[in-house]
Amino acid sequence: MPINWPAQATPGHDDDVSDTTSVSYPSSDDSYDPDDHAAMIQEEWEESLRQIETVLSVIILPFFGKWMGRRTAFWG
Repeated sequence: MPINWPAQATPGHDDDVSDTTSVSYPSSDDSYDPDDHAAMIQEEWEESLRQIETVLSVIILPFFGKWMGRRTAFWG
């Protein structure tokens, strides 16, 4: 079964987004702010803590509770 490829993009529909995605980087000497850097590090640290908390509450604690429940069900 042959694959039918689309001919060309329809007129008026712009598939090329390279014109709108130009990125300008500020010079590294002028834009360095230690307070912004410290705030960014603090924000990343808090996000890491939230991710660890999520892993604990969604995966580890239910698994541990199920394991402990099965271990203690013998005496119940």
